[in-house]
Amino acid sequence: MSIGLLIFLVIIFVVALVGTFLVFKEEEDKMEEHKESGDTPEEDNKRSEEYEENWLKSGLGKQGLIYGVTFVIFVIIAFVIFM
Repeated sequence: MSIGLLIFLVIIFVVALVGTFLVFKEEEDKMEEHKESGDTPEEDNKRSEEYEENWLKSGLGKQGLIYGVTFVIFVIIAFVIFM
């Protein structure tokens, strides 16, 4: 493989990794906020169920978008390089 392609692959990996850590940090901040609120166990249970439902819509969507865009960029550039 050429050096340029290896550098490109490393850059794509780093971008995907940074995006993943940003989503992780966002979720971690939400957890910290909920710890500080001091809710009852029933409220914690309800919020936990709501969180699971909402994360499937928002967090999982963000992850899919990050990796989907990364994959599409990789395929386009790989196609340009090898054609």
